[in-house]
Amino acid sequence: MIRFAACCLACLSLLAAADADFVFHNGRIVTVDRDFRVAQAFAVKGNKITAVGRDAAVLKAERGANTRVVDLGGKTVLPGLIDAHVHALEAGLSEFSEPLPKLDSIQAIQKFIREKALVVPKGEWIVVPRTLPPRLE
Repeated sequence: MIRFAACCLACLSLLAAADADFVFHNGRIVTVDRDFRVAQAFAVKGNKITAVGRDAAVLKAERGANTRVVDLGGKTVLPGLIDAHVHALEAGLSEFSEPLPKLDSIQAIQKFIREKALVVPKGEWIVVPRTLPPRLE
C-alpha cells in the first residue's frame, strides 16, 4: 500500500508539472525545424516550449486548470532572435538611401511600421532599421 501511494503521488506531481503556463492555438507556428513544419499550436511552461503540434493534441496534453489559453486567430508566430550587434559595411551604408529615423521607443517603432505599411507593396517586408532594444525608452 505504501509503494502504491508513493507511486500515485509521484504520478500526480508529474501530471501537475505537465500543465503549461500558456497554450497558443489556432495559428500558424513556423517551427524552422529540419522539415520546416508549420504547426497550429504550441505550449509554454516557464521559459520552455513544451509541445508543438495540432490544436487538439496540444490543448488536450498541455491544458491544465491554470493554463492561459491564447487564440491566435490564424496569425503567424515566427521564431525570434535576441541579438544586438552591427555589420560594419551595412551600418556604414545604412543612411545612403535615406536618413535613419529616430526609433527610440516602442511607440516610435509602431509609428514607423504604420507609415511604411501605407507605402510598401502588400506581401513585401517592412524592415525596421538599426533598433537596439536596450536603448528604447
